Amino acid sequence: MKNYYKGIYAEKLTALLLILKGYKILETRFKTKIGEIDLICSKNKQIIFVEVKSRKDKQVFFDVINRKQQTRIKNAATLYLKKHRMSSHDVRFDVIFVSFPSYWKHIENAFY
Repeated sequence: MKNYYKGIYAEKLTALLLILKGYKILETRFKTKIGEIDLICSKNKQIIFVEVKSRKDKQVFFDVINRKQQTRIKNAATLYLKKHRMSSHDVRFDVIFVSFPSYWKHIENAFY
């Protein structure tokens, strides 16, 4: 359970940092039968679906979002867009890596 709470903390910290960068948080922890999206934001008329990854070692971040996980996130994003009657042409998928106590890396357009 310790890792679960670290993940929740990383998501809350990330939401705060995104707000400071001018993002509007639309939803947190959007859950569907298909999968979960950590954060859904908007900025400059774009909808941004954000996956937050928290690890001890920042060297292991770059192999954590595999194709299967990307597909689940995309499918959940499609459900979100349909539910809220939004167009999907201005959508972006970002990944944010958090390593405590002070590492934070935001990768925009991490996958399509």
